Formats: sequence, C-alpha cells, structure tokens
Amino acid sequence: MVLLVRFGELALKSRFVRRQLRDRLVANIQDLFAAEGVECITEADEARVYIHVDDVANAHSILGRVFGVVSISPATEAHADLDSLRKVVLAEASRALSPGQSFALRPRRVGTHPFTSQDLARELGEAVRQAHPDVRVNLTQPDVEIHVEVRRNRGFVFQEIWPGPGGLPLGSQGRALAVVQDEAGMVAAWM
Repeated sequence: MVLLVRFGELALKSRFVRRQLRDRLVANIQDLFAAEGVECITEADEARVYIHVDDVANAHSILGRVFGVVSISPATEAHADLDSLRKVVLAEASRALSPGQSFALRPRRVGTHPFTSQDLARELGEAVRQAHPDVRVNLTQPDVEIHVEVRRNRGFVFQEIWPGPGGLPLGSQGRALAVVQDEAGMVAAWM
C-alpha cells in the first residue's frame, strides 16, 4: 500500500525553497517513523510524498502528527495507462460499492498523457457501470467517491482523504519562546 502525502503551503515558494522544505518534510516523516519503529520507504516528487508501508493504520496515526502534511490518502498504485487503471478502479469499486449505491469518479492528472481527465472519468466510469449494473452515477452527492490521480507514468486509486495538521515542516522556521500560564496559552503557543 502506498500513502499519498500532500503538502500545501510549500507550493507557494520558489523552486529552491520548495525543495528544501520538501526535503525537511521527508526527513521529519522518516525520523518519526523510525522513532515509532515502523518501516517505510519514502520517495518524493515536486507535489507529493509517497510512503510505502504495510501498517496503514499505524502510519496514519504517525502522519497525523507531522507538521507540513495537509492530507493523506491510502492508495493502490498502477501504471498510468487506461487498462491498468481500469483493473484497479474495478477492484476498488467491487470493494466499496453495494447494490443500489451511487458513485462518482474524481480523476486528476498531471503531465502529458494520451487522455484527458474527462476521458478518464468517462472510460473508467463506464467500466464500473458495466461491471456493476445495479449502481448508479451521481456526481453531486455520491455514496462512494473513487479518486484517480495520474502523475507522469504512475496512477493512484483511492477513496479516503485524511486531514493532516498542515502548516510548514518542523525545523524549517526559526525557534520561538512562549511564556505559558494556562492551558489556553499552551494551545495558543502551539498554534
């Protein structure tokens, strides 16, 4: 299983600063996983950190404490071609959909591909409809949302988006000193 880790404010910085902040975020993630004794393999590109883990629940609780993480999604990885994505989306739909439920595909792609995001939605949605004729499409309020994210030659299929603490990575800014007199002051200093 791969976890897609999104970071937000880093995208607003220059390329050099963005790389430094991303590297600081990856180091913080690796340090916290090592401190918890959980094995992981991390890799990063300009917009995502990818974490390969076996224990998703434990990884979720760890990543929920890493500043700089905006959101996390447990995903299944596939090659970025329609046939590979179709297989993974159908497997995800079989797990998630029950008769009578509605679904929506939420595709997103980055880079140059022989298909558009609308092509993805149309092709993959039709495959789900043919495999599960007892479900319906509802793009405004679906019972199940299946996200498909294509980045270069990799595709990721997921349903859940877990929030993270956000902000900038720990250690990327200066130090601060706070005089705290009560619990409210502690929360204010932490924020």
